Amino acid sequence: FTTICVSPTTVTFDRELFRRISLVNNELDRRRPRWIKERSEYFENYDDLDFVTHFRLSKPSALSVLDMIENQLEFPTDRNQAVSPINQLLLALRYYATGSDQLSVADYTGVSKSTASRIVHRVSCAIANLRHQFIRLPQTANLILENQLSFYRVARFPKAIGAMAAHI
Repeated sequence: FTTICVSPTTVTFDRELFRRISLVNNELDRRRPRWIKERSEYFENYDDLDFVTHFRLSKPSALSVLDMIENQLEFPTDRNQAVSPINQLLLALRYYATGSDQLSVADYTGVSKSTASRIVHRVSCAIANLRHQFIRLPQTANLILENQLSFYRVARFPKAIGAMAAHI
């Protein structure tokens, strides 16, 4: 064990300790090489059946969703291998369809795990912003009571005013 002594007049240190610290710092400073994987164009490469199998949505439905959210997914430039809006949507759909982790989806689509995480978040927020166009709940007391009675008559489900169908 070596110590470094510092006094007002002299500074002494162990050269071997200094060399070891330098080696550790150099190891920490090294970065992984940049990883760029060629991305498949799943929209063009898959036929309709394979597309539905992989993404649980038809091509026309995916294009419809893309039309509604594309402006929120576009990047101003194509610098740094920007992921296109259609590939962002497909990455998120794959994530929703499989229920697998983001690393698997990232590997499947050719992006890093952190990029996949950001894309899933962006696409999810863009789709959630559409809720006012598609989700309607009764606003008046009469409509609320009417819906509650309908749910109770059908399934003996009390005080329900609406339901959402899950895409499984």
